[in-house]
This record gives sequence, structure tokens and C-alpha cells, in this order.
Amino acid sequence: MVTDPIQASPHSPLYLVTGAAGFIGARFVDSCQNRGISTLCVDHRDFFHSRSEHQKVQFGPWIHHEELAQWLQDKRPSIQGIVHLGAITDTRETRLDLLRKMNLDYSKFLWNYAVKAGIPFVYASSAATYGDGALGY
Repeated sequence: MVTDPIQASPHSPLYLVTGAAGFIGARFVDSCQNRGISTLCVDHRDFFHSRSEHQKVQFGPWIHHEELAQWLQDKRPSIQGIVHLGAITDTRETRLDLLRKMNLDYSKFLWNYAVKAGIPFVYASSAATYGDGALGY
């Protein structure tokens, strides 16, 4: 469920940001907000208020990641681009079905949505910087 109605300023495009409640995502959203750039934040609802460093971040409208696909289909919002920062970054996660769902299938869904909508898609993964652990993290 989106917390607030999406009312992007006509002078400010709306960007969808996944992983918005993560460390990097929250910094990105905060930076956008400080520049007057509207964001629709996507993450697990509990993550938006569970970190003390998020207390000053004005997330604005947000939606739970599991509700995004249906919401996009129903609302057909005017999104100018997707910044995909959401994924399972815990390098100790061993549930392959969960990793496939969240890190592969969800990314493919967002990519396909962006391609169909003709909008930019930016993907970043902090987990990719960790490597396989052979040389430490």
C-alpha cells in the first residue's frame, strides 16, 4: 500500500527507487529529496523505520516491494526512471529460491517494465563489491 498519493510536481520527474530503505537507497532518496526530485520508495515496509540513521530521511510515498507489480498495473503512474538498489545483500543467505525471487526475478520484472515504458533503468548492487569472500570482505 502506498503511504501517500503520488503527486509529482510537473517540474520534477518521479523516479522509482527500490531498496530505498537500505543504507545506500536511503542516502540516494535523501539526496533526491534535497534536490526537489520526487521518488516513489520501494522496500519492505518494516525497513523504513527500523534503522536509527533513517530518522531524518523524508521517504515520501513508499510501497511494499511485494505490492509494486500490482500497483504499477492498476495505477499506471508516470515514472521517468527506475533506480534499482533493492536486493538481498546478505552474503550468508543460502536460500536459493529466495535469492532467485528477490535478486533475479524481481530485477527482470523491473527491467522489463522499464523497457516497455521506454524509461531509463539503473541497477547497482553493493553485494557485488564483496566478491566471493576468498580474500575477505
